[in-house]
Amino acid sequence: MISLYIDNSFSMQATNKSGTLLEDAKRKAREIVQASSASDKFQILSNDFNAPYQQTQSKEQALDIIDKMQLSPSVKNADEVYARIKSNLGDDVKNAEIFLLSDFQKSTFNTATFKPDSLVE
Repeated sequence: MISLYIDNSFSMQATNKSGTLLEDAKRKAREIVQASSASDKFQILSNDFNAPYQQTQSKEQALDIIDKMQLSPSVKNADEVYARIKSNLGDDVKNAEIFLLSDFQKSTFNTATFKPDSLVE
């Protein structure tokens, strides 16, 4: 199982050399999905925490969700995101690869409090 969180908050509309940070994150997410095997399953999360972002997706479905993702006024901190990932994956979390694609602003990603499970990649 591969879980991808793409930060789609308004701060991700900032630009860099390759475009907006959101488009950069989506490009990286597509690369991760495309590099996986055809049998891999995906969980795609955004700050919206709604379907289809809650469900397990095939490779093609994951790419479609990533392509359609847009900016959102919703903001989640890293602890909320990780808790949702763990909740959605259940026991599969120990076999999951988790990717967090964000601008990692201090207001939402506090390295002092964020403690991911040491059994998860």
